[in-house]
Amino acid sequence: PYLEQISRNLQSHSQSALTGPWMRGDQKTIEKNQSALAPTSFSDLYNDFVHLYQTDREARKAADQRSPA
Repeated sequence: PYLEQISRNLQSHSQSALTGPWMRGDQKTIEKNQSALAPTSFSDLYNDFVHLYQTDREARKAADQRSPA
């Protein structure tokens, strides 16, 4: 259910779709989640979300730096 909701959120409003450790930048929790999911079929999906969020976050930072204050 959690991953399904994230997927729906990403489709409808990607800027605010992810919550929890993603928004807090809590890398330690993200790594713990990755370790816990490693032996399951959800591992690749979770890692894709990690990559998507990090890429989006970096793009937004770059855009903020380019825009005039």
